[in-house]
Amino acid sequence: MRRRGLLIAAFGTLGAGCLEGRSPSGPRNPPTAEAPPDAGSAADTAAPGLRIVDRDFSERDDGSLRIDATIENTAAERRTGTLVVTATTPEEEATETRDLDVDPETEIEVTIGFDLSYESFINGGSLSLDVES
Repeated sequence: MRRRGLLIAAFGTLGAGCLEGRSPSGPRNPPTAEAPPDAGSAADTAAPGLRIVDRDFSERDDGSLRIDATIENTAAERRTGTLVVTATTPEEEATETRDLDVDPETEIEVTIGFDLSYESFINGGSLSLDVES
């Protein structure tokens, strides 16, 4: 009996020594709550100009799709460009454009109507907005 206790004590001592030298596992640089310095969006790092700051969609009185967008000019001078909006439903796709002319450091509202069914759009459709200079 004493021999068994002695062996258990010896293995326990040896095992404890092996565990002390073990390095912790896991990532070398664990994630933090802060975003990495290069994680900003393209709009944050882009040169001043026209950018989309808000967008929304709704149903018009005739049941078709309506897109509302807010465009901001972040530059100190007047900017022009083209708003390109592409809306899709499971059955079809449509693209509309609007010329933009925005005073310095101001926002404008743009409304675009599509002949696409609003009901079809909200049941599997998609929307893409882009400002081209």
